[in-house]
Amino acid sequence: MTDDEQGLPRPWTRSQLQAVAAANAIGGALIATSYGVCSGLSSLNRQIGWINLAVIGAAVAGFANAGLLFCARRAFRLRFRAITAVVGTMTAPSAPEVARDGWVWVSRGGTFVHRPGCPFVEGRPTRPADAQAVRKHGLRRCGVCA
Repeated sequence: MTDDEQGLPRPWTRSQLQAVAAANAIGGALIATSYGVCSGLSSLNRQIGWINLAVIGAAVAGFANAGLLFCARRAFRLRFRAITAVVGTMTAPSAPEVARDGWVWVSRGGTFVHRPGCPFVEGRPTRPADAQAVRKHGLRRCGVCA
């Protein structure tokens, strides 16, 4: 369940995806079967049981998908914590690289301004990001270090 290169958790594993696909197939089959039987019945009293089966099929698929999303949410939260822990241990670049208000941006193709020491600018050429550069280049604040 971890990413080989960085040791961070993946959003979901192959077995989780297979389980959700199977649950969706089962739920879809229950719904399709219920529809097929209900469309041939003439009275509501005879259709109620099949309608309940369709609701159960929708619930099976819904709970499986929700479980998959909760697994992904947990993995992303762990990744975010790992990144923010790294930010606290990094050193700031030298004074000439930082603007007066403490923001920098990547010289080539950067679209975000960062605080000195952000892992997204470490080891990359940066330049000071003052208010004029932000307006001119349409820069936005980094979601990790801002």
